[in-house]
This record gives sequence, structure tokens and C-alpha cells, in this order.
Amino acid sequence: MKRTLTFLITLTFAAAAVFVAGDFAFIQTSDDHSGFGQYCFKTISRIEKNKTYPMGEYGESQPVEFIVDTGDLCEFGPWEDYFKNILSAFDSTGMPYYITIGNHDSTWSPTNPYIIRKYGAAYYSFEKCGCKFIMLNSAGLLDPRPTLKPEALEWLKAELKRTGPDKPVFLCLHHWLFESEFSSAYESRKLMDIIHPYNIAAILVGHFHGAAVKEHEGITQIGGGSTYGPNDPGFMVYSVKDNVLTAAYNRNDGVVQEIYKTSLEHNRIRPKVDILTPSEGTAYRDDFRMEVTCSLGDAYTSSVKADIDGKKEYTLTGNGGRYGVPVDIDEVGEGAHYVTVTVTDPDGTEYKRSGYFYIDKVDSPVVWRTNIGGSSRTAPVVTAQSLFVGTNDGRMYAFERESGKQRWLFKVPGFGAVTTPIVLNGTVMFGCENGVFYCLNGSTGKVVWEFNADIPDLYRGGGPCGRGEAIYSTPATNGVQVYFAANSGSVHCIEASDGSANWLNDDCYFNVESALKLHDGNLFYGSWDTQVYSVDASTGQKNWSEVGAKSRDGKAVLYYAPADCAPVIKNGKVYAADRGFMLAVFDEKTGKLLATKENVSGVGESDEGMGFVYLRLKSGVVKLGNKEEEIWKSDAATGIVPVPPVVADGKVYVCSDKGVVSVIDEQSGEVTATYKATPSSYVLVPMAAYKDTCYVLGSDGSLTALRFK
Repeated sequence: MKRTLTFLITLTFAAAAVFVAGDFAFIQTSDDHSGFGQYCFKTISRIEKNKTYPMGEYGESQPVEFIVDTGDLCEFGPWEDYFKNILSAFDSTGMPYYITIGNHDSTWSPTNPYIIRKYGAAYYSFEKCGCKFIMLNSAGLLDPRPTLKPEALEWLKAELKRTGPDKPVFLCLHHWLFESEFSSAYESRKLMDIIHPYNIAAILVGHFHGAAVKEHEGITQIGGGSTYGPNDPGFMVYSVKDNVLTAAYNRNDGVVQEIYKTSLEHNRIRPKVDILTPSEGTAYRDDFRMEVTCSLGDAYTSSVKADIDGKKEYTLTGNGGRYGVPVDIDEVGEGAHYVTVTVTDPDGTEYKRSGYFYIDKVDSPVVWRTNIGGSSRTAPVVTAQSLFVGTNDGRMYAFERESGKQRWLFKVPGFGAVTTPIVLNGTVMFGCENGVFYCLNGSTGKVVWEFNADIPDLYRGGGPCGRGEAIYSTPATNGVQVYFAANSGSVHCIEASDGSANWLNDDCYFNVESALKLHDGNLFYGSWDTQVYSVDASTGQKNWSEVGAKSRDGKAVLYYAPADCAPVIKNGKVYAADRGFMLAVFDEKTGKLLATKENVSGVGESDEGMGFVYLRLKSGVVKLGNKEEEIWKSDAATGIVPVPPVVADGKVYVCSDKGVVSVIDEQSGEVTATYKATPSSYVLVPMAAYKDTCYVLGSDGSLTALRFK
């Protein structure tokens, strides 16, 4: 007999309210792409403090007082003088300006450290004339895919609670919430669930370079166009007078496009939806019955539907404000899932609410799971006793490997994005966005020593807030020295015992993001300057550098550099995958290009002493022998995220873009097991494995230990 659980939802109405804002105007700029021509500077030069702008049929604006920019300020982040130049252009307007981060600001060379120094955090808020402005970061760190980070959403909840339901709120972020680049509809649904009870005047976005307005679940999104263009460069003017908001796009050619007009009164009467069961993040072993209670009432409810993972749809039936439907967990499948409930009234208006849950049967491979409450671009690192993992908001955790119990937590003051750590002689070492390389006691999490990588004379391009020599690359060690790379491309060698400086190499001129690999006395790494490097680990002198496979075709060479996935050194060769999904094979000693292969997003290696290389393809995994011959090809779910397969205990582990873990037999290439580790959230970092257990970290903050029979 299967135990039945209940899926319970309550629905209530929020009361309407009136709030009167002051009269004011501001400008939204977006998608400036400084460093990709001078077009944006011409547009920004048209912006003047206290000037009124034509609003077409809406008349004239109020005098403009400040600027918000919704991202992609630079083509490649704070490289060269591009970031400094765009901020200088804003400075010349004489007005305050507030910045959100776009994918171009956070992929090749992140601006995060500068934003944190300037505004106090990568996401922040301010108030003007009785309105609240929230500058939210939707850009993936060191990755072009948008993501709504769990730590940012928790901050947003608290910020809106302090704001109250009546004050008009302008939510500013780079990405449209309905776009397909998010890992799933659940990504934007999480945000909508948070903001629906509040008086959201508009969501201001960029990314598409177009001036447009579109509704999303009853809330208006406005695209701010582009100061760069290439079509119709300009900026958006917002004016508030007598509690009425108008928006018009002022193009450089003099054309004015009326975009939007609305009252700032909070007159949307919206039901409140709460999912009570299955409770958020709970795992279930048996079939359950979805149940929904809805205070909207039977007469005002045309339909109640639910879907799981955006695929399986259910129609809930009932009366008296209570509706339900049985769910067979075998049809849903094991692992992490998200559910979206949609209540529709007779007018066709939909009210939604989402949540996530797990299905783990009795023989589930889950050993333990926890949620670290933050996103991460650092891989878990596992030892016999412990598991170490860092987060984008600057935390380093230590967990007991077998139980998942937290041992300690170290928080970097004010900054985020710690690197994947290394463990050496009872210590844990990693770098951070604040330019500090830390050595912690592995048992207590206390600081043993720190090394500051902030060296202004090496920084190319300066920056308005200091050098910001952020560290994103995974370090390497020979047991005596530790090697790490930084955002400017410099590579440091320091002593593991006390953190004293040994040597520094600055041959590379752009961010080094991927892990450093130490092999036979040499360091190997890729950079966003298009090169793969070999450096003598004892002296810091460059042995050779060669351009990656995709960058050799001369088209958008920096975009497709061999910089995401760390190179693999096997059989006297260096295997380096790039963002253009090409693999280059170089001679280890000379750097001579020996071969290339297409459709490769990541490259991993066999255990020490074995000569095999494992390629993550856009679809599937390939095992290569020492002459690049294909031994087998597996049809495991993968995708384009540049994350390598991991090999341990006769198994090859690979996780798809959206959280499906596959276990591949190392000898045959057969997929022996799968498990859905995230509710379709991106997995952007490599897994860790120790003997018969693997560990997967999702962008939703979930950390899962899996042991497959």
C-alpha cells in the first residue's frame, strides 16, 4: 500500500492601496558595449542633468535627475580602459548613476569587484522621490547564461518586505524574464513569486538592444534599447508627474517612441498563493495527491492546473475551494522537480505559484543533500573526511564527507566568489574576488595566512575603484609552492608554508579563469586572451603560448578563447577545449598544434597513471586513447556548459547543463545510472568524486552526495 501525501495550496487576495510619488524623471541606458566602437559615448553625450526631454504624445518629461543602466556596459568587462571610459562618460553628465551587471560584464572579465566597491554589493537598492529602485544582478558569473542567484533572491525578499506593499518599485536587471536563456521557466518564476505582492511599477531590462514593452504575468517589462545600437541607438526617459508614469525612447536620430503610460497606484488586486505541500525542498518516496485550496471561490475559478518541470500537466478538480489530483511518482521520475500551479479566473487572468521538491524512492542513490543558500562557480573538493565548497557570495564551507554535516564556515568580508580550493597539509587554500588568497586551517576554518594580489602597476586599464585583482582560477600546488592566476592575467607563485611571494608571470594580458594544471614541472592554463600557456613552475618563465583552436579562424577571437575548461596533459600532449566548442591538441614540449576536434565543450582525464582523455561533447561523452582514437562514445546527457567529466573508482561521472547526473562505465561506455540532481537549474561546475560517491553542486545552491550501486 502506497502512502498518500497532500499537495496543499491556499489562495487569498491582497488589498489595494494608494501611494503618491513625487514628480521626477530619470534615464535608463543599456547595452553600451564600451570597447566595441565609440557609439555609446555619442549617445551618452546627449544626456544632461536637469534637462527635459520630449516624450512624444506624452508631452515633455520632468527634469532628469539620475541614470540607471541595465547592463552590458562593456564588451569584455573591465579590460583595457573600457570600463573606466564608460564610467567617465556617465560622470560627465553630472548626475548620479546606478549600474546593473549584464552578461558581457560578467563573463570574460567580471566587473563584480568594481560594482561591489562602488555600490557596496553586486545587487543593491536606493530610493528617489518616494520610489524604490532595486538593481538586481541576473548575469551568470564567468558564464553568459542568466541566472537568478538564490542569495540575491533572499536579499530581494528582505528588501521588499522592508519596502512594504504600497511604495512603487522599479526593478532593474539585464535579462527579460521570459527569455529562453534561463535554465527553465522556474528560474523566472521564483522571482515573480517574490515580487507579485508588491507595487512593481515596471521591470527595466536590456539584453535585446530594443526599446519595447511586454507584460509578464501582469507586470510590465520595459526594454531600454541600447546606447550602442547597432539599430536605433538611444536611451529611455521615464517621467513621473501627478503619480502617472510615462516612458519614451529618445533615439539619436531625433525620433521619439512612446512606450508606456500607467498610474503608480497599487491597484492590482491579486490573490496570494502559498504551496504548503509538498513542502519546499522536501523529498517524497510515495505517490501523492496534489491538493489546492483557493479563496478565490468556485464561482471565480475557471480552472486550476499544475505542471511538473514544465512538461507533465495536471487538471485539478473539486469544490468548496479545494481541488486535487493524484500523482504517480513513477511517471514523474526520481530526483529534483519544480511544480507550477496556475489558477485562472473567468476573465482569463492567471495566478501562478511555484515550488520545488524531490522524489527519492527507497533505493535512491542520495546519501545526503543540503542547500548552501547561494550560487557557486567553484567545484566541490573532497578528501577522505571532508568536502569543501565555496559560494559566489564569499563563503567557504567544510562538510563531513559521509554525513553532510557542516563542520565550519568562513565568510570573506564584503566580497564574493571564492575559487575552487586546494587541500594541502591540513590546510585549505583558495582565492577570492577581493584579490586575497587565503590559507585556512582545514579543521577549524581559521585563517593561517593571507596573500594580497593587489598589484596596481601590473593592472592594464586601471579602474575607478582600485585594481580589483579578483582571483577566479583554481590554484595548483607541488606541495611546497602554490600557484594561482588573477583577473588581469598575472600568475603568482607563493610559498605554501607562509604565503610569501616567490615569482610572478604577467605574459598573459587577460583574465585566467580556468584551473591551473601542474605537470612535470610546468604550469598549463588557458586565458581569455586566446592563448594556451606553458610556464616553468620553478622560474615563472614562459615556455610557449599558442592560440586556441576556434580563435585561429580570426572571427570574434576573444569570445571563443580556450579559457573555460582547464587543459588536460596526457601522453605528451595538451588537450584544451574552448568556448567555440573546439578541442586543440598541442605538443606538451613545443606547443605545436597537432590536431583539432569539433563539438567539444569540456575535457577531463583518467586517474593518475592512465593515458585516457574524456571529452564532453555537446551531446554525449567520448573516451580517447593515447593517439586520439575513439575508444567509445556514450549517449549520456551533457550540453554546452564547459564542465569536464570526472573519473573515479571505474566510473565516469558527467552532469548535464540542467542537472541530470549520468554514471558511465569506464570500460564499456554504457550509462549505468542517472539521477536528476536539480529542478532543471544549471550545473556550471565540475562534480567531485571519492571512491564510490560523487558530489554535484547546482546553481540553485543544492549540494547532493550520490552513491550508485
